[in-house]
Formats: sequence, C-alpha cells, structure tokens
Amino acid sequence: MIHKNKRLHICLLIILTLTFHIQGISVAADNGDGKQNVNNVSQPLKLSLEDAIKRGVESSSQLTSMDISIKKMWRVTDEDKSFKELTAVTQGELDELDEYYKLSERKTLSDNLTNLEEDLFAKYRDKYGDAPYYRQTLYENYLNGRAFSNYSSWLQVLSLKDSYNTNRAKLEGDIQAAYYNLLYFNELYQSLEDSLNTMEKQYSGMVLKYEKGLVSELDKYKFGVELSKKKLQLQKSKRNREYQELVLKQICGIERSQAIELTGKEAGLNKEYKLDTYKNYLDKALAERSEVVNAKLQMDVYKQELEYYDKYIRQQYTFARTNLQQQLEDSEFAVTQSTLNITGDIQAAYTDAKSVQSQLEIKKSDSQNKKSDYNIAEKKYSQGQLSLVELWNAKDAANNAEIEYKKAQRDSAYCFYRLKELACKLGPGYQVNGANVAILE
Repeated sequence: MIHKNKRLHICLLIILTLTFHIQGISVAADNGDGKQNVNNVSQPLKLSLEDAIKRGVESSSQLTSMDISIKKMWRVTDEDKSFKELTAVTQGELDELDEYYKLSERKTLSDNLTNLEEDLFAKYRDKYGDAPYYRQTLYENYLNGRAFSNYSSWLQVLSLKDSYNTNRAKLEGDIQAAYYNLLYFNELYQSLEDSLNTMEKQYSGMVLKYEKGLVSELDKYKFGVELSKKKLQLQKSKRNREYQELVLKQICGIERSQAIELTGKEAGLNKEYKLDTYKNYLDKALAERSEVVNAKLQMDVYKQELEYYDKYIRQQYTFARTNLQQQLEDSEFAVTQSTLNITGDIQAAYTDAKSVQSQLEIKKSDSQNKKSDYNIAEKKYSQGQLSLVELWNAKDAANNAEIEYKKAQRDSAYCFYRLKELACKLGPGYQVNGANVAILE
C-alpha cells in the first residue's frame, strides 16, 4: 500500500513538472516569435513634435491623394516651363501656323510656291496636319483645342500644388497647436497631482494632530475641504488631458488605444520672435499668397489668349472672342477680390501677433511675481504667520503662473508660425486666435 502511494505521488509530480515545462516553452515561444506581449503593448510611443508632424503628413489621405493627382497631371503638362516659356513656345507655333495658313491660301489660289516654300509647306503639313481652310478653323483646331487647353492644364497643376502646400502647412500648424495644447494639459495635470500628493500626506498628519488635540476641528475641516477641491480639479484636468490626447492622436493617425509620451517638452519655449512692420508682411503676402498669384496668372493667360485671338483670328464679333473678354474681366475682378481678402487676413494676423506678444509679457511678469509671493509665503509660514492652506495656495499660484507663462510662449510660437507661413505665404483662411485651447467643463 505504501509503495502504491509513493508511485502515485511520483507520477503526479512528473505530470506537474512536464505541464509547467510545456507552459514555459509556450510562453517563451510567444515572446520570441515576433508577437508583442502585454508589456510591449503597453509601452508608450515616444513622440517629439517633429515625429508628430511627420506621422500626420504621412497618414493624411487628403495629401496623399493630392500628391498622386499632381504626379499624374505632370505627365501630360509642360512641367518645367514657366508661363513666359510656355507663351514663347505657343507664340512660335502660332507664327508657324499663320505662315502655314498664308502658304495654303496662295497654294490654293495660284499654286505658285517656290521650292523653298513647298518644302516649308510640307514641313508644316507633317507637323500640324491639313492646312486650315479658315482662320476660325485655326482657332478651333489649335488655339481652343490645344494651346488654351495647355494653359488650362498648366494652371490646374500649379493650383493643385498650391493647394497641397496650403493644406500641408495648415496640417502642420494644427499638429503643432495640438502638441502644444497637450503639453499644457500634461503640465497642469502633473502640477495638480504633485500638489494633491503633498496635501494628502499633510492631511494625514493633520488628522493625527487633531486626534491628539493639537489642532481644532475647524482647521481639520478646512483642510479636508481644500483636499476635496483639489481632487475635483485633478479629475477635470484628467478629462481635459485625455481629450487633447485624442485630438493629437487623430491628427497624427495614431490608434486611440496606443499610449503616447511627449518627448518635446521644451518645444516652443525660450524663443524670441521679432515682429516686422505691417507693410512688409502685407507686401510679402501679396507677392506670395497662392490665391492672388494664381489669379494674376489666370488673368495673364486670358490676356494672352485674347491677344492671340486678335492677332491670328482677326474676328472682333464672335461668341468665342466675347467669351474670352468676359473671362478676362472676371479674372481681373478675382485679382482685386483676393487682394482685399489678403489685406484683411494680414490685418487680423498682425493684430493677433501683437496681442500674443503683449500677453507673453504679462504672463512673464505674473510668473515672476507669483514666485516672489511664494518665497515670501514660505518665510511667513516658517514664522507661524501663515496657515498651511495659505502656503499651498501660494505654491499653486506660482506653479500655475509658470505653466501659463509656458503656454503663452507656445502660443507666441504658434501665432508667428501662422503669420509667417499661413497668412503671408500660403493662405487662405487665417483665423484669429487660432492657438487658443478648448477647455472642457
């Protein structure tokens, strides 16, 4: 009987040993075959401002689609030609067609061409096909059917490239703002959490003193009320932080379940921005903003087309010429309208930048004053002239003032980005106070 029990115990021991061994191998295999374990999944994604911008641009379906369209359109467009170069090519071909038309008229009427003219006629026929019977045919077959469409597709590509650059710059600005906002809420949350931890430790000491009769029940009650307020503030700050984190993840194309850690904590800080004159910003915007540049190019194209029509077709009262004249007038109005819109944008952007600079100086001064107040409060507390709650309030005020000063610095960095990159270069759609943070209640 004893031997049977020993054998049974040995068998059970062997079975358990093998079971644990197999489970160990299985776990090791799971960790070694490239699959992430629980610890790996929970690892936060370290994200600098540059990383965030790169991720956002690469994950933007809109930018990807526009980039593909640009590349496709370049295949059928004179990519490397400027407007003047494209005009020169068209002008040269029109001169040849005009000469071809004249040679065709002479050949039809008298068939009296020199050998050199016959060779030239044959060359043009090989290049352009059958000679046009009427000048209106020249317009339909070449100007309207080829030259004008070349200008149109050329402008479409330039316009699409401008739209791509505008949308990319706006996306980068939105990512910058979201990154700065999350830094701000992280700092607020961390400050509140540190303050709460300190208060909870001191409250435990307060309870012990109360039990020993060293402090009054009223002091203990006030202490508890302040502690409860701080907990509520921390909960609200946590919601704000989580919301801003979701905003950043969405813009950057990061999964909601992925934890992130911002590594660019100094982004936007300790940078000085010198505000240029309003006139210089306006002149720069009028020279570079896509809507006015494209409107002027469109106007130049219609002017050129009308000149071609008058020079080569020579028919004043046709529907085609009337349509070209109307398009030219519309493009001139578009130039005027875009100039007015840009002027309004620069006025708003410049006013916004001046306001942000003023706020920065105010926040800097307030931070310095609150630090000084806290130093004084520490001395008074050590001398028994202030309560612990009053010391806390002074410390919280100093911490919050420093956080608000950092936020003002980042607002300044973002504001100048919008002024220099969006309002002056790209546009349109500058929004005043675009860097302000949406606070959840």
